[in-house]
Amino acid sequence: MTRWSAALVALLLVPARVVAQGGVWEVEVHGGRSFIGAPSDGRGSVPDPGPPFTTATSLPSRRVSSWFLGDGAQLLNGSLAALGLSERIAALDPVLDAPLVARQNGHSFGFRVGRDLTPRLAAEFSLDFTSHVVEIAAPVAAALEATSASFTSAFRALLDAGPFTDLRVDSTHAVVKVDTTQLVATGALSVDLLSRGRIIPYATVGGGMIANNGDAPRAGLEGHYSFDIAGGFPIAESDRVSLAHAVEDTVYFGMLGGGVKVFLAGRSGVRLDVRAHVGRNIIRTLVDANSQVTQEVAGPLSDVIASFGVPSIQFSNDSALGVSSLSGADIQDFEGFRGSGTHRQVAVSVGYFWRF
Repeated sequence: MTRWSAALVALLLVPARVVAQGGVWEVEVHGGRSFIGAPSDGRGSVPDPGPPFTTATSLPSRRVSSWFLGDGAQLLNGSLAALGLSERIAALDPVLDAPLVARQNGHSFGFRVGRDLTPRLAAEFSLDFTSHVVEIAAPVAAALEATSASFTSAFRALLDAGPFTDLRVDSTHAVVKVDTTQLVATGALSVDLLSRGRIIPYATVGGGMIANNGDAPRAGLEGHYSFDIAGGFPIAESDRVSLAHAVEDTVYFGMLGGGVKVFLAGRSGVRLDVRAHVGRNIIRTLVDANSQVTQEVAGPLSDVIASFGVPSIQFSNDSALGVSSLSGADIQDFEGFRGSGTHRQVAVSVGYFWRF
């Protein structure tokens, strides 16, 4: 054992009363890691079906807001099946049964102020800043890619079966990850488990609030198809869906924790602290959907055409002749997933404190 190691061991073994280390106030600066637990529960849903209508071929169809999810995906897959085609679009519906994002563990730093109430009981307040990378969860990213690819194959199969020329079908998807920050304010009572010694274990209980800051991570899909009916009647339609992660600006929590303080010399020392924050799970996935259909084409270039079979899909470039199936109302901030149960976050820090 080196001379410095022996000196440190001797220092830690010297008995000393905590309150004798100088005063009743304590100030600390610390840094550490913040660990995010997986949400405990939640539920998903899709937008309600659009209104039905009858196509120009006297077959039933529905006005849908998007082909990528919900009723739109069902209508498209039903029409493909009615035509005896094997292709299907992989609906985004399963994505809405779980959180949209994966939040990575982050770094934290902050300060703490405490005051002794009795020789073993203290009140304290801490303020911490944390930083996390929030990105679209891997299963969600894979589902977006599959839905985008299946959109192209499904519409190519559907439109190849009709009297169409100059056919174009494409689909793209994108995900955005962001850096977010949190301001964590905590009030607590701390109880020393020993009253003497250089090493003092303790337990804490309290509560506080988390203020969330930063942009929301998003994911999006966009699909297009265009063609001419019988070589002379243009149809062009676009379908866009956006998924956004949302969390409350302010989250309240209860806290349990503990740790150990090691007095090094005089009025200062180091502290290892672990705290579990438990609050309500309030994460959500918000869905936006909008479509764009060919501008009204009047005169000899206007036309409407629908698939045979039940259900039917209709395309139109003149609403006076009939609406396109992709003509449902725009969707904005629809709550596709809502978390429930509890949200857990664990903070581990190492700090240096002074007593006065």
